[in-house]
Amino acid sequence: MKSLWVPVSLLALILALSLVNGALVSKAVGQWDALLLKAEDSALQGDWDSARRAVEDCYQQWGTKQTWLHIVERHGELDQAETLFLRTSALAAQEELSDFLTESQDLRSQLALLAEMEQLSAKNVLTYFPAVY
Repeated sequence: MKSLWVPVSLLALILALSLVNGALVSKAVGQWDALLLKAEDSALQGDWDSARRAVEDCYQQWGTKQTWLHIVERHGELDQAETLFLRTSALAAQEELSDFLTESQDLRSQLALLAEMEQLSAKNVLTYFPAVY
């Protein structure tokens, strides 16, 4: 029974760290989503200065998490989010309402995907075990 203590402890530690990581990603995505919703609301009201500031604040917060995100997320998904951030920011600067709203919603969806990818679920676990034919 002593021989199982180390592997079971390691598995428990890995599980705990995975759950904490998922919670942290979800929290960060929730903050970014709130800022992007604020930007969308501001743009709908014609307050483009506030919309640009909210997108810039969101992008700045995103930037502070890049090292961590590059460790725990797939780079392709991060690159897609980065592209959407830049497009959203450019459209806010151009004050293009419909295009801005579309890009912002796409960005929010991409960020939600990042959070979903870090949650403990059967789908995420089975992703790492390809079907054997």
